[in-house]
Amino acid sequence: MKSSTFLVATLLCGCQSVWGSLSIPNPENCVASPDLCLADEVCDPQDQICHPALAMYAVNPSLTPTSGGGSVRILGERFLPGVEVLWQEQKIPDVQYVSSIELSFSLPASKDGSWWTPIALRNPTGQAVKRTDLFSYYSEAARFSIQRYGEPRSARRLAIGDFNRDGKLDVAFVTGNEPAIAVCLGQGNGTLQPATYLTLGDSTQSGQDIQSVDADGDGMLDLLVTTAGLIQTFRGDGKGSFVAGPSIQTGTRPEQIVWTKLSPSPQRTLMVSDAMDRTLSLLTLKSDGSYERSMVISTGTFIAESAACDTSGDGTDELYWVDGPGELHVAQKSGTGDFTQSIVPAPGCAAAGLTCRDLNQDGRPDLLLTCAKGLLPIYNTNSVLATGNLLEAGRSPSARVLAEDISGDGWPDIIFGDKTQSASLVMLSNRQGGYLSPSVIYPESVGVGVNSVVYYATDIDADHKPDVLIGYPFALSPSTIAIALNRSL
Repeated sequence: MKSSTFLVATLLCGCQSVWGSLSIPNPENCVASPDLCLADEVCDPQDQICHPALAMYAVNPSLTPTSGGGSVRILGERFLPGVEVLWQEQKIPDVQYVSSIELSFSLPASKDGSWWTPIALRNPTGQAVKRTDLFSYYSEAARFSIQRYGEPRSARRLAIGDFNRDGKLDVAFVTGNEPAIAVCLGQGNGTLQPATYLTLGDSTQSGQDIQSVDADGDGMLDLLVTTAGLIQTFRGDGKGSFVAGPSIQTGTRPEQIVWTKLSPSPQRTLMVSDAMDRTLSLLTLKSDGSYERSMVISTGTFIAESAACDTSGDGTDELYWVDGPGELHVAQKSGTGDFTQSIVPAPGCAAAGLTCRDLNQDGRPDLLLTCAKGLLPIYNTNSVLATGNLLEAGRSPSARVLAEDISGDGWPDIIFGDKTQSASLVMLSNRQGGYLSPSVIYPESVGVGVNSVVYYATDIDADHKPDVLIGYPFALSPSTIAIALNRSL
């Protein structure tokens, strides 16, 4: 009964009352009598009714480098056409009025490098709102804190995993100048313990590549290593130690290990490239940790770098590799189980490296080539590959490139090492599928060192931000490995 009485009283009430968010028309209208609106209301000149105050709820994206760029959206309520946006106390030109709840405009660069950014909105009616807690810039100048680890051996390739099951990431690498595996246990704060070494049997060759995986299903991580004409498993004991396990002969000098999916079955398939034999060996990793050879594909060309991803959308991976002259090749599985080979046009690029990643977040993997003069994205549009614009990328990008979200905005950035003396860590920031050029360069003064190769972007120090794991494959490098701890977010 009380609720019915309340409803009747509301309907019969005078015109300037507002219950909650319910607006009541003014017989005299609020345009003619502005004083009829309460202090937290705004008069809409179109319907001449008092409405609750202008509100701003969110800014998307909420975080970006000080250089700005790209588009930003403001979400809220009761935006009117002609609303003004003040960003760091400066009026934004060309604000797009999307609707009464959304505004869009080009993101300006930070004028003073401040962290939290004041944002104010003002409707044509004079109603205004200001917030300082919705958006922040971060500095592009010094985003990493570098931890360097010097060992008597260089690091050719790296693998990561929790080898001793203590909840902290560890690092293993094959050395570039001795037939050995180094294991550095992590301490959970971005630092590593001194390395312990495992000799690669009677091999006279150093290891070429290393991967971590639970090969035999016992719940403990193992290491797969290519060396001296074979790929070999080193079984982990869950305490950070390893012993030699199954192996299989594969070519003269097997190098890169790539995980691939070539059938609907859950079988784990390895693609192992051999530059000397000019072959791609397909191996099945069996449940007991042993190997079974599936096929050997003769490429007829030198293999500098390889990758596998499903660019055709048929549920199985295409096999890609870059040859010595820098051409991009692909082998695609046919209905009979064989592979047909072809060349993928990449104009203007003498490629040395290859990465497969969804660069524009459309659900399809793209390709990224490391060229002599920059980086060339090849976008996958409805399973049709089309080259994008060559991206400026420092002076001399290393062949290996990561495409991972470093900035925390949900889009994969590009980060890589630089082989020159002037800079060693370079990043191209992704702006919703487009990359800023020129690159953001972190010089040697931040402590990374020269001749660096990036291998992983992962959270090493457990602060929920992706760090960058760097290796130095050359014996003359000043460090064995380094960890660039992400301090930007």
